[in-house]
Amino acid sequence: MAGETRIFANGTIRTLNPDQPVAEAVLVQDGLVVAVGDLSDIRNQAGGQATEFDLAGAAMLPGFIESHNHFQMAGVGFQHVNLRGDVCDSIAEMQRLLRERADQTSAGEWVIGRGYDQTLLAENRHPTRHDLDLASSDHPVAIFHVSYHGLVANSRALELAGISRQTEDVPGGDIYRNEHGEPNGVFMESPAMSLISDYMPKNGVPEYEDGLKLARDYYLPKGITAVHDARIGTYNEVRAYANAISAEELPIRTYLMISPELYDAELEGQSGDLGPALGLPSGRLIAGPVKMFQDGAIQAYTASLTQPYFDAPDEYGVKIHDPAFLASEIMRFHKLGLQIAIHGNGDSAIDDILDGYEAALAELPREDHRHRIEHCQTARPDQLERMARLGVTSSVFINHLWHFGDRHISRFLGPERAHRLEPLASMTRLGIRWGLHSDYPVTEVDPLMGIWLAVNRQTSGGQKIGEAEAVDVDLALRGFGPDAAYLAFQEQHMGTIAPGFYADFAVISGDPVESLESIKDLEVQATIIGGETAWSR
Repeated sequence: MAGETRIFANGTIRTLNPDQPVAEAVLVQDGLVVAVGDLSDIRNQAGGQATEFDLAGAAMLPGFIESHNHFQMAGVGFQHVNLRGDVCDSIAEMQRLLRERADQTSAGEWVIGRGYDQTLLAENRHPTRHDLDLASSDHPVAIFHVSYHGLVANSRALELAGISRQTEDVPGGDIYRNEHGEPNGVFMESPAMSLISDYMPKNGVPEYEDGLKLARDYYLPKGITAVHDARIGTYNEVRAYANAISAEELPIRTYLMISPELYDAELEGQSGDLGPALGLPSGRLIAGPVKMFQDGAIQAYTASLTQPYFDAPDEYGVKIHDPAFLASEIMRFHKLGLQIAIHGNGDSAIDDILDGYEAALAELPREDHRHRIEHCQTARPDQLERMARLGVTSSVFINHLWHFGDRHISRFLGPERAHRLEPLASMTRLGIRWGLHSDYPVTEVDPLMGIWLAVNRQTSGGQKIGEAEAVDVDLALRGFGPDAAYLAFQEQHMGTIAPGFYADFAVISGDPVESLESIKDLEVQATIIGGETAWSR
């Protein structure tokens, strides 16, 4: 629709622009917002040359920006066996689902599953290699934990990878073993997981492109117009994005978090808009921060804590890197002028990240670095004060409250720590800029659910969790709008309905501001990107 002029009107338009929070109509041309205001003024400005999009009483917001998720990985994962807790509640059921896929797979080829949660299985434990052997001994089998911070492999897979009792433990990862020292098939965190994953089938550009299309079709009905893809590790992934955008098959705008290895190799430190180098329209594919990890996931018992897990008093989690090495990498990329985003769930990992940021900023001050802590779930009050002083931002894993909140209270963290998870109100008081996210495929991608959780702080079991950290709906909306855009240096282009901004909108069945208790039950009716209808119900 290049050059087409459209007017969006006849509904509640919330712009998230504090200077003009509500409007009757929006005028769009060439993919950008031209004017926002009264319908009569907008029609006069259009001069009779516009088509009108009738909101029919619905609400229209800036398109949702998902500031931490694994868009491409999730798309590829749709082709794996779904073992999430809502479809698989026992090891026997897991074996049945994997056996079913094995029966459809040529002998010797891999069978891969995703999303199992040991705390939701009837057996209340991780499956082992021997459990998976009963699903198939003719195929190598590997299944990813719901957090993607662990996997389990069968004996055939261990044999292919050369894993035995003699295999040494690896720094930054855990190889679970039986009482005889034999690996039992469970590998936690990437240094250990790679012992198996290095032997699994490698995706090429075509597989990644297929995954992007599947992810696109899943995200657009959620009102999502932009994503921060939380780890891109190979140039094949970048090329797949470029191909999909070039073929006009991927309208969603993408901000890539790049692994250190990729920044050091093919990208050669190149950051910012990749459009000129790849022959793409501007603003569609941006190389953002270098992405690193310092710990794992709370629900996998690998988030690095200063105090032990509530139901595992000898367990403190896993540190992916020696803190000195992490600090040296932070210094290296900070000196290159790159934004840095580091995964930190546990407070011990957050200490390491802040130590590294503080040392880098002391040696080379930067006014507007916007370094990020991803998830930042268990940050202590003293750490939040330090973040504010250093200008560190965060994308906060709000969905954890619903999906894992009951178990955080009773199992993983205990009541005191659980009630200060996702400390949005404290961050706001201190002036820390934050966005919200689902970390999909770890939890369901659903911005309306995330907004509802930020306001209502409720678990799936109906418990209130950390009510003192709730925020008002305006702030919650900003977490998927201008504040999420801020994390990507994009706040002058997206996240707000204002002249000069991308015409990216989410049309919603009701007004979230007037539906505080039922925001999560509202429906997306249309997703508009660049003024075009990318999806409609």
